[in-house]
Amino acid sequence: MKVIVALCLLMFPAWLSRATNKADPNVMRIFTSPDHSFSFRYSQILYRCQLGKEADDANEPPGTCSGQMTICDDDDDSTYTFVCFGYPEMEAAFAVAEVKDVSESVCLKGPKDWPMKTRGVRVIHGVKFRVFEVSTAWTSGGLDGELYRTFHAKKCYELGIRSIRSSHWGYPEEAKEPALKETRAIQERLKRPLNSFKFLK
Repeated sequence: MKVIVALCLLMFPAWLSRATNKADPNVMRIFTSPDHSFSFRYSQILYRCQLGKEADDANEPPGTCSGQMTICDDDDDSTYTFVCFGYPEMEAAFAVAEVKDVSESVCLKGPKDWPMKTRGVRVIHGVKFRVFEVSTAWTSGGLDGELYRTFHAKKCYELGIRSIRSSHWGYPEEAKEPALKETRAIQERLKRPLNSFKFLK
């Protein structure tokens, strides 16, 4: 799956214990690409995932950048992930990537190797993005995601939010609503980079 901006979520119920992240989720930071081609704002609670040869990160909170499946990229030679931010311990990530060596028409058709639905066009800071909804499922959960593609400066950019989800079947009834509220809060924080994304040149 040619996912360039990716966002991934593992929806754990609230009653599962995990380490507490003390970072204030409302404090925002700015990421600017090394070549100053794009920037976006993100919550400081997000963790910048290491990519490529540096992927084995001893400081990464478990279940942040890797888990049931690859979160930040697809281990696919046809894509290059510029940057990926994961939500601590929730297998959720926002990523920006490039689909390499494709024409504008191919770029805007979306990923060809994942089940998807086209969801129209969205304008972010004056740039039109084609929106795709992707999903897959397995016995105890699945993956949901939104991909945003545009062709800019002769490159196919993909912004994505993907989320790994687990079924709420069998969870205590009192745990379901807190888990859903937590999931909504995580999705909102992962959309902040998307909503603030802009090209600088």
